[in-house]
This record gives sequence, structure tokens and C-alpha cells, in this order.
Amino acid sequence: MWHRGAPPTVVVMPTDVPVTARLDLIPVRDAMHAGVISCTADTPLVEVARILASESVHCVVISDIERTGGGQRLRWATIETRDFVQALASPGGPSLAGDIATAPATTVASDASVADALALMVSADVAHLVVEDRGYPSGVLSALDIARVAGDR
Repeated sequence: MWHRGAPPTVVVMPTDVPVTARLDLIPVRDAMHAGVISCTADTPLVEVARILASESVHCVVISDIERTGGGQRLRWATIETRDFVQALASPGGPSLAGDIATAPATTVASDASVADALALMVSADVAHLVVEDRGYPSGVLSALDIARVAGDR
């Protein structure tokens, strides 16, 4: 118990012991969740709700085909739970996944460092990154994944 006038206890940590894991030394592939839970842009939001709840995830990847002047290509977007909550709060608002998805998805290479991924999350103001391998999504890195590795020493 701390009594009035008693000096606070000061704990001195050795300088050679990191307070958190060295995020610059950990590749994204070692921190991410492998695999992608996805739907298409025309998926009704009620189905997106079922996916978020049944899979216990906070992000769904929207995969779609974009038609360009040179042909077609795959594109990705994301719906985070905060996007979904904002849509629910708008009566008569959007009804399809593509209406509320953040596009394009913010992506990171699987061999990038977790520190670089963290900086990307902050600059893009997102809590999830789609992890890419050879141009295809291979997983998702969340802020909670980063918290998990930051807590490991």
C-alpha cells in the first residue's frame, strides 16, 4: 500500500533487455493468420454479419474481378468490423459488401517485417492488412497479431 509521503518504488530495467519483441526482425509470415476469409462484392451485409460472427474474425476480404482496358485482374478490398458497425448505424444505408468495403485493400508482402506492417497500418488507418505472396492473398495480419508478437520476448 502506498502511504502519503512514501517515495514511489522505481524499478530499473537492464538496458540490454528489450521491452517488446524486435518487430523489425520478425517477418509478417510468422505473425499473420494464414488463409483468407472472403466473399464477393455482391454479398448481402446480412451474410457478411454471419461470416464475421461464425468465423470470429474482425475482417473479411472482398475478392472481385476488375475489368481494365487491358483485360481483367483480381482486386481485393476489406470490411473491418468498424465498417460494418457504421453501415448498421445507417438505416436504409448500404446493403452489399461492396458498398462498404475499403478498396483497394492495404496489402503487405509476407517477407516484410512486422515493424514495416505496423507503420503501414498506422499510415493507412486500418487494423488489418491483406498479406500477399506472388500477387495473391495468403493471409491477414491484424493489430491483435502484432500485439501478440510484441508481447512475446
